[in-house]
Amino acid sequence: MKLKSRLLSLILAATLVVGGFVTVGSAATFSDVDETKSYATAVSFLAALKLLKGYDGGTFKPDGDITRTEFAAVIVRALGQEPSATASMGKTQFTDVADDHWGSGYINVASSLGIINGFGDGTFGPEALVTYEQAVKMVVCALGYESLALSKVGNDASKVWPSGYLAAAVQLNIVSGVAGTEGVPAKRWQVARLVYNSLEVDLMVRSVVGGRERFEVKPDKTLLSENLGITVRNGELIANSAESIKSSKARAGEVIIYDNTEEENVTLKDGGISTAGMVGHSVKFYYSEDVEGLKTLIYIEDKTKSSDILIIDADDIEEITGSIENGLKIKYWREDGNSTTTVEVAKNPLISINGRIDSSADVDDLQPLTGSLELIDSERTGKFDRIMVTKYETYVVKSVSTSTKKVIDQYRTTSQDNSITIDTSDSSWDITIKKQSGAEATLSNITQWNVLSIKSTNASSRNTMEVIITSNPVSGSITAVEDEDTIEINNKEYKLSKYFKKYAIGNGAVSELKVDDSGTFYLDKDGKIAAFNKTASAGASYGFLAAVGYESVGLENNGLEFYIVPQTGTSSGATKYHGASRVRIDGTSYKAENVVGEIKDIVNSINTINNDGVDPSIYDEINACYPSMLIKYSLNSSKEVTDIYTLAGDELEQTELGYNVSGDEKTLTYKSSNRQFVGKTEEGKQSKFIIDSKTIVFTVPSDRSQLEKYSRTTGYSKFYSDSKYCVEAYDATGSTNLAKAVVLYGGAVNDDINERSPTAIVESISTANSPDNSDYNRKITAYMFKSGSYNVKVLIWATEADAKNVGAGDVIRFTSFSEETKDINDGDKKPYKMEIYVNEGKLDITVDVSGNIEEVDINYANDNDHFIMFNGYLKSYEDNIAQIALTTDKTKEAIEGADTEEVPVSSSVNVFVYDSEKSASSRFETEGSLDEADSYEDTKEMEPFKADEIVVLKIDGVPRFMYIIRR
Repeated sequence: MKLKSRLLSLILAATLVVGGFVTVGSAATFSDVDETKSYATAVSFLAALKLLKGYDGGTFKPDGDITRTEFAAVIVRALGQEPSATASMGKTQFTDVADDHWGSGYINVASSLGIINGFGDGTFGPEALVTYEQAVKMVVCALGYESLALSKVGNDASKVWPSGYLAAAVQLNIVSGVAGTEGVPAKRWQVARLVYNSLEVDLMVRSVVGGRERFEVKPDKTLLSENLGITVRNGELIANSAESIKSSKARAGEVIIYDNTEEENVTLKDGGISTAGMVGHSVKFYYSEDVEGLKTLIYIEDKTKSSDILIIDADDIEEITGSIENGLKIKYWREDGNSTTTVEVAKNPLISINGRIDSSADVDDLQPLTGSLELIDSERTGKFDRIMVTKYETYVVKSVSTSTKKVIDQYRTTSQDNSITIDTSDSSWDITIKKQSGAEATLSNITQWNVLSIKSTNASSRNTMEVIITSNPVSGSITAVEDEDTIEINNKEYKLSKYFKKYAIGNGAVSELKVDDSGTFYLDKDGKIAAFNKTASAGASYGFLAAVGYESVGLENNGLEFYIVPQTGTSSGATKYHGASRVRIDGTSYKAENVVGEIKDIVNSINTINNDGVDPSIYDEINACYPSMLIKYSLNSSKEVTDIYTLAGDELEQTELGYNVSGDEKTLTYKSSNRQFVGKTEEGKQSKFIIDSKTIVFTVPSDRSQLEKYSRTTGYSKFYSDSKYCVEAYDATGSTNLAKAVVLYGGAVNDDINERSPTAIVESISTANSPDNSDYNRKITAYMFKSGSYNVKVLIWATEADAKNVGAGDVIRFTSFSEETKDINDGDKKPYKMEIYVNEGKLDITVDVSGNIEEVDINYANDNDHFIMFNGYLKSYEDNIAQIALTTDKTKEAIEGADTEEVPVSSSVNVFVYDSEKSASSRFETEGSLDEADSYEDTKEMEPFKADEIVVLKIDGVPRFMYIIRR
């Protein structure tokens, strides 16, 4: 629901005022003027009167400056003296104003009226910025209040500038909302507010009686009325050409307004001003009147208080009770959509439907399928006494005939008015056709599946029809059915229109919407679904069943619950779904209380590796099941599980893989070159399957009760070439065995170094026994780079023999198995492999790792990239090219005779520095630079030379990491 209480925006338009009046331009709206600003009305109004102008591109530059000449022009225009200014162009009394200056006429008129005096030295400063006090002084003088300014300083002319003028302006309320500062140039918005405030101030007029000078304030004589010929009144908008709160509308191009001053209705030319949505509202209006008495609207403001008006979207009406004669109560949903509230309508309210008074309207007329109710409390009694109904009929185009001008609806039956005639040539109808963007359109623009929103009014004098064409299709699949009113398409929420529910679903043209239904959805003008052209029905989705059980064992809520990793939507963790009262398992229907037992039996009967490592006693200890089983499933509109398909049925097929399920070896090797998993059967025959970018991969943790650790992805990002994985493949097709779904248990289980292996720098080596194995009596302490610093400490336990070649500053890479991998391998702690890049070259040693190992994500292009790591000494560095001498012998002879590797060092290469001579807190530097490194060529004449040791990591031939090692 959306409660909208509002004050309508100010609307401006254009009109030509003849005789002594001004010419007013078209509506002025500026892209850089915020309508919520206090000066917005002033800017709009003055722009409409052409007292102030904007810039090319539709801007006003409210914080811009204004020159003294420009402001003099504003004042002269406000005095209605534009013609005089034009006639007075030429020489001025000021020495710094050229005869051909564009503002010379304005300056001459303003100086002749005593509004400007210049600086006293014969100059005016035409291009100088007008300051706040200068602008105030000009306005006070234009209103005739110079005598008031003098009185504020004891009639001492020497003191009147500027304090007298400022004091007079405060009394006249001219500076309200301006907040200017003396000596500071006035902003354009401040100038606009100053002039706007002055337009309705009573003028002071000077006269001479009996030789004595007199000053007299003329009540109701203002710049607007006397100089610009504009009358200002308050009243109520009774009618325009489309709407009315009386029995008849205004004629085309006119409005009828009740004038509170004259206490009667007045008819005005609307001057092109749109008053849509303002009928029945209190307004302040400005108009001009020519010599023949013809009144033309200049400007109009909606003055209805927000507390006296309420707009309710038709979709948010919960119910309407009572009667027109005895009063109504309207219950509707609040804007937050979480609660309802009720308002009262007085007896026999005035009811207007699409701008026409309808004395025969009933309660049903107040509940349109599409539209809104505008309630007005015109008497301010606390009960709404006017109901303005905006009603649209929705038509989804099935066909359109250019000969008969008929549009046939996609879903309505013949008894439900399934056609409508849109004939713009019919003189009895005033028909407008527009696209949702507002662009004009014709019948020829209407095509199949367009959604038409039609607002029509029938009257004896003239029928009107407004047609809005919406062409806003959304293609995709339903990813969730939240409730009877809301679905998600491609994970974005959409509402179903009342039209769609009544005609499309109600007439059976569209069946119950289900998750994975796909096709094209067509939205109406309000962004709600009005039509659905289905291309595929919902089938069962893949999912990984992580848990199933009842409240009695700790799962939330009463009844049956499933925790499933879904095929679409949330990719991390298992999602909770309630079970329906009956659930079909492989086609057989079971009561909710029997579902868990049946699933247990299926899990125990199917021969897959997913049972390995799971303690069967878990089923005895609690009455819950953590089955770790791939399934297919379906949901109803309440997101309850209704169907489950398992390997025990015919809907799901596990691919025969190249490993012995009952044996010890349960891994397959992944080959990234062709996205293939390969292995051998007990008979030694090779079998394989492949994956592609659409293959769904479900990852299962070793602790099946940790529901948040399940995950789902699509494609091959989880897998790395030549790594081994515990996997299951499902629904593989074709000669290549392309799997639609894969279950991955843990991560890679081989011990090969790969492009994801962590990289660390050794800090120290000490003698200490591993808590797990006393044979490992050397503790290697290293740090991995992560999150901006070397803050991940790694403890590596090795034998004395293996660790003898490792030293502080060595760069190492090693495999790190997760706990999941260890469990998959029957709980055995396999040895780890480590590569060490030291002075002796690359070594492979077997070590044991203790503590929490955190992997480092290396930025690489894709999972096909190969990596290489090498070390040597920096021979030279010039023009961002490093020459690395590939030797571990730090002698001049070795470096000069060694092969070199050319390494381009771009800004994307991460350069790290290890300096053993620095303190522990500053030993590692994460933002190093080769500009500061010592190269052989730069230091070979020194004794000893200082070539830095360099370790480089390349991925797919591109340098990614460089380590500068100083021991």
